[in-house]
Amino acid sequence: MVSPIQKLKQQSLKHKAIQYLGGKKCNNPDCQNDWYPLASYDFHHIKGAKEDNISKMLSQRVDWDKIKIELDKCVVLCAGCHRMFHFLKVKIYKEKGTLVFIGLH
Repeated sequence: MVSPIQKLKQQSLKHKAIQYLGGKKCNNPDCQNDWYPLASYDFHHIKGAKEDNISKMLSQRVDWDKIKIELDKCVVLCAGCHRMFHFLKVKIYKEKGTLVFIGLH
């Protein structure tokens, strides 16, 4: 069982990870739900091989430099958009620093 202090540390690291990725909670341009609680945001891999699960890495307090390597392959999506993107097989990639979505509309 996770203690309240461990939970706060995990939330702090998740917040740090979201800030590292630009601070926007959901990168779906059609999503207007920036008010969701922190726990409802996911890290969606968009490039490279997925070596590990970000949330697991955060909860296990893996070295921040290793977490950043995995974060560099991800964007943040709210849980609803994340599931929808997998269902619709939406592809996301970065082009000159801008996210491009294929199959969203």
